[in-house]
Amino acid sequence: MIVTATEVLVEGNSAVITGASSGIGRSMAMTCASKGMHVWLVDIDQEELAIAVDMCVAKALDKNVQVRADEEGSIFAVSSILLFSRAHMLLRSLSKIFLP
Repeated sequence: MIVTATEVLVEGNSAVITGASSGIGRSMAMTCASKGMHVWLVDIDQEELAIAVDMCVAKALDKNVQVRADEEGSIFAVSSILLFSRAHMLLRSLSKIFLP
């Protein structure tokens, strides 16, 4: 089954975006919010994540959009979001790579 962006980026749909504090993740989160989608941003960088949330809220304008954030960035958080709510889109993006 092929799904196009016009079928997913629809007002009222939901998106879960990891690596949402910068780069492609932040850009996609802002795009989703501007389309009227509910977005759940996940990242480990709390400061940048707070900025991304503010940017998404600003992009949502007057639409009734929920913007939520999870600073843990854990697979448990993403799994819980997907398990207990319906997500129309999942974008897995890394904003930073940590090496030991």
